Amino acid sequence: MHHVVIGPLEDSTTYYCKCGGVGAEYRLKTLPLLGPDVPIKFAVVGDLGQTEWTKSTLEHIGNSNHDILVFAGDLLYADYYQPYWDSFGEFVEPYARARPWMVTEDVLFSACSTLFLRYLHCHRHCIYLLRTHYCKLQADLKKVDRSRTPWLIVILHAPWYNTNYAHQHNGDAMKKAMEKVLYEARVDILVAGHVHAYERTTRVYDDNVDPCGIVHVTVGDGGNREGLARKFFRDAPD
Repeated sequence: MHHVVIGPLEDSTTYYCKCGGVGAEYRLKTLPLLGPDVPIKFAVVGDLGQTEWTKSTLEHIGNSNHDILVFAGDLLYADYYQPYWDSFGEFVEPYARARPWMVTEDVLFSACSTLFLRYLHCHRHCIYLLRTHYCKLQADLKKVDRSRTPWLIVILHAPWYNTNYAHQHNGDAMKKAMEKVLYEARVDILVAGHVHAYERTTRVYDDNVDPCGIVHVTVGDGGNREGLARKFFRDAPD
């Protein structure tokens, strides 16, 4: 691997480059300047895989003129088959080289991981959370100045609220340990994947509607080969 640092770069600017002056031309758009009135567009995805459905999802994201992609795991469904990692890299390269990607880990690797990611930009504070991060989470939340950072977003993999038949209770242990901490910190949005469907809640806390609670968004319908989880407990929301 060869790594280079390029910069300083201007905000909200599209740069073009080639490696060694040959091959394909790459294009990268930098993020907007920090500021209270500067909008930023997030693309949010989970359980992407590498199928025709994945291609459709990525094309939709690529046409959205987003600033950054938030990825709630799972990535490619390699199941320990190394060549799938190579093909996935080639598959997503046109999109990953054009915009920043912020990715959390998936179910297979998160149990023993020490990865803790924190991303601050444009008055949004994003935390990529795994089950081993209780102490780090508390310390990080204490540093957030909500007068300067009004939006507080958490990204993890297994959802805490799920009315789909698939993957019931997979996030219960983490929810029990951390929901109160996030609620007291006034987290705005929690993004998850894992369940291969889309679902969004109203503001909730402790299994009840709460005007001070968190909006939970599940985006596990990115296009992986296992297909959609279509069966919900109810055909329509409460």
